[in-house]
Amino acid sequence: MAVLAAILCIALLGAGGMLVFLLREKNAVIAMHKKKLAQFRVMAEEASDIIMLFENNRVVCASSGLERILKCKPEDIEDGGYLNLVHPDDLAEAQKLRGQPKPGEIWTATYRGQHADGHYVWLEASTRGALDKSTGALHEITVTRDITERKEHELKMRAAQERAEAANRAKSQFLATMSHELRTPLNAILGFSDILKTEQFGAIGNTRYREYAAAINDSGQHLLGLINDILDISKLDTGKLELHPEPIELRPLIVECARYVEPLAAKTGVRVQIDLETPACTLQADRRRLRQMLLNLLSNAVKFTPEGGEVRISTRRSAVGVSLTVADTGIGMDEAAIPKAFERFGQIDSSLSRKYEGTGLGLPLTKQLAELHGATLAMQSKPGAGTTVTILFPEESVLASRHVA
Repeated sequence: MAVLAAILCIALLGAGGMLVFLLREKNAVIAMHKKKLAQFRVMAEEASDIIMLFENNRVVCASSGLERILKCKPEDIEDGGYLNLVHPDDLAEAQKLRGQPKPGEIWTATYRGQHADGHYVWLEASTRGALDKSTGALHEITVTRDITERKEHELKMRAAQERAEAANRAKSQFLATMSHELRTPLNAILGFSDILKTEQFGAIGNTRYREYAAAINDSGQHLLGLINDILDISKLDTGKLELHPEPIELRPLIVECARYVEPLAAKTGVRVQIDLETPACTLQADRRRLRQMLLNLLSNAVKFTPEGGEVRISTRRSAVGVSLTVADTGIGMDEAAIPKAFERFGQIDSSLSRKYEGTGLGLPLTKQLAELHGATLAMQSKPGAGTTVTILFPEESVLASRHVA
């Protein structure tokens, strides 16, 4: 009996110890859950957003953000009641949150909600469907953020952009109108000065009159070129410059443009060289605009190349398209000045380049015309070593290449 009593005592002691151990484990788990619940409560209550848990369109739980942001109670927004607080213009957007999203599905909406004092707050809401696996109940978790400050900044930026675009359109319209008004009297100046220069109705007598007439004609041509550039810039800004593509053989056009600048090059002692590949390329492009781009590049190159220098125009065929390059041995510029050269009315800040005439429209206009053709324009330059400008026309612009003997 004594042995049985001893065994029973030991068993009871073991069971008691096990019970104490299990109770301690249970209490530890309960304490851990309480700690987590407290942490979640602090996280939800102190969050800057509104966090709500819905079940069957009823608010089960709502963070203090609801009171802080809108000064309203959970019952004010249950069963679609939140729509009563939505700005009339935003009802369609807010309706996106009406209903029950599937588990894992997320619905979002941005709208204005009315504060208790009557003013509106911009809200960004995100609702996610969730499934309680223990009960099988469907829930909605909604997180709503006050984005009033961000939205007001966006609206201000949009309004400023719209004002800037309106001002730019007004400027372009003004330039276009003024340019058209200037061309009428300018055409008369050019016509009459040309008559005087060529003495179409008989000799003038004094040669100085002919020189003056030639100077007037040259100045008029320069002004006409400026007006035409301004008109083109205005059309580009408003999207009204249209291209009229046609098949163009590069070789004859390049030779024509080179001959056009030869008189100017001869005056300054600059050689113009043509270096074309044997296959003659045909491009699909606007003839007038392609000629305009070439003349702009060649004129610039000749203008900024000193006596004894050289301007070379070349073409190269590659797998990505056809490149058209104008290179000179002129004054050049440093790398930092290249972006400024592409600005409208941009002037490179050096005493050497300042002495040359120019409005600063030719290069940016050429770049925009190239891009309108789907081409790219790149420039390389070094002070005292010259400048190289390359227009690369994409492969889809190349129609054919044929061998020229």
